[in-house]
Amino acid sequence: KSDYVGMGVVGAPYTPVARDIAIRLKGKTNSKVFIGGPGVEYLKAEEFEQIYGDTATQIKRDSDLAQVMPLEQRLLPSVFDTSISDRINTMKADKAKTYLQNEFSFFVAQGCKYACDFCAAVRTRPHDKVTEQYSHVIKDDLEALTKRAISFGIKRLTMYLTPLDLFQSPVPFKETLRIFSDVRKTYGMDFTLRGLSRVDSFLEA
Repeated sequence: KSDYVGMGVVGAPYTPVARDIAIRLKGKTNSKVFIGGPGVEYLKAEEFEQIYGDTATQIKRDSDLAQVMPLEQRLLPSVFDTSISDRINTMKADKAKTYLQNEFSFFVAQGCKYACDFCAAVRTRPHDKVTEQYSHVIKDDLEALTKRAISFGIKRLTMYLTPLDLFQSPVPFKETLRIFSDVRKTYGMDFTLRGLSRVDSFLEA
């Protein structure tokens, strides 16, 4: 019943599933399907069309989204100023409980400073600035997840943290861990965290 459906394709392995979902939605609903993410960001328009046909619209940046929705770009909130707390709080109880009982990914930063040719990661180094401006959203998200988990009697949350190189900016990452520590002390929730890291970044941190 939604007017729009958005999918984020984070890499090539997700392409077939995203394509199948887009085809099903086009056949059964009137929803407009938007597909973005690193998995389509660098595709040329003809490449995207060859894969997805007319089932979806390619979204590379905020300006693309503004063009296909009845919104001005200035009204689109930054991804780094958007909390998931509302989605967590309104998710149906059975789905929320299943979600929180299992490991899930948690967004804390984006991009990588190494810009390796084979990788689809954002080729910038926004960790330092992004974590600073995003820390208030991290706290809001973490508190929402924790409160919902407590309502189900869940005492530990297991998360995969998003950066491809977790320790490449150790100072802002330390601030992120401090937020986890504060929430743990306030609510009595334990956290199991994991993520990827280059060895040199880990040793430097």
